[in-house]
Amino acid sequence: MQAKKNTGGIGSSDSELKLYENRIKTLSSSKGKLESEKEQLKDNLLTAETLLSNARREIVELKLALQDATAETKSLQEHLRLNSQNEDIEEN
Repeated sequence: MQAKKNTGGIGSSDSELKLYENRIKTLSSSKGKLESEKEQLKDNLLTAETLLSNARREIVELKLALQDATAETKSLQEHLRLNSQNEDIEEN
């Protein structure tokens, strides 16, 4: 079996330790940024869901208003048709 050579000694392991420490700091910072971004995305999603819910509610209200307006229009058209027929009968 061959033993691994330690060419750098303590200085080598110190620099290796510094690299790991820097990597941990970088990853920790990245994690913090990602968590912050995640929270912002959650807030944006909640806002979008609220807006969508409001839009759906408004669409239902508009559909009902359109149905009412359509029914009223048909009623007025029928009244006009009957008035027109009555006028035609009176003229003859």
